[in-house]
Amino acid sequence: MKKLLSLLAATGLVASSSVVAVSCKTNDPAQKTEDTGKDTNTTTKTDLSKLTNKDLGLFSSSEETPSLSLIVEKINEKNASYGLTSSDVEFDGSATASKAKIKAKTDSQKFTGSVEVTYTYDQVKELTYADSKKESDLIAFLKDSEKVKVINDAGDAEETFTLSKDNSLVRDYSDYDDQDKEDKKLFGKLEGVPILIEDKENVVDGFDILGNLKLFFNETKSLKGSEKANGSNENQKIIEVYLPTIKGKKGEKEFSLNIIKINGVFDTSSHKLVGNPEKDKVFSKVIRTV
Repeated sequence: MKKLLSLLAATGLVASSSVVAVSCKTNDPAQKTEDTGKDTNTTTKTDLSKLTNKDLGLFSSSEETPSLSLIVEKINEKNASYGLTSSDVEFDGSATASKAKIKAKTDSQKFTGSVEVTYTYDQVKELTYADSKKESDLIAFLKDSEKVKVINDAGDAEETFTLSKDNSLVRDYSDYDDQDKEDKKLFGKLEGVPILIEDKENVVDGFDILGNLKLFFNETKSLKGSEKANGSNENQKIIEVYLPTIKGKKGEKEFSLNIIKINGVFDTSSHKLVGNPEKDKVFSKVIRTV
């Protein structure tokens, strides 16, 4: 063995002990420097305090105060491509019905700092049946094709609310979005599918899209939409309306009936809402079909 090592040393194939090994080049972006031990692949974090739109507008949920996930959702809605997630932040103190302060978690890779956001928050109230009204009456009303039409995926009020023989839903009633329906763009994003109430025999308020559906519940009997002039623009009105929607999954034997308050500017010439109207779910009830 000693003879073999001597031959290798003589031909220069074995380095002496005084030679320092040279490190190889690496493409690993996470390589740490020898002198600091720190990661050289740094990412610039977004400062929450520089959030552009801090007023989150009007929204609601069933909880007494808004959850962190709901506030994060509204921040992303008001600030396009912001990319905030609930795992990035936490509450700094407690949220109220009008404001909340959030701060970046220490382990967030994308955000730093803190921000206080403001909003108008309402807790969703559960609908209760009016005297002499019950679930079977409501379902019969919704299934009457002469009284109620369901907005289909194309944006047309042509479908009838139907149930299968075992009283389960025959289709999905998912969240509605008409942003890509340019000729029928009206509401934008909604929780559930809008329904059009054509039965308005006993309704005297002309600006009312709840129709006789409002007679089924104590909370909706006195609800009235409103309209007023939008300054000097004769073709626009500032409106407040209450829109019913339904939400449920195919095959299930229950769905939610929602009443959504919409505030915005309505153009009477194009019959469309201008800009981004505020939408707030104010009432809801789970309806069981059996």
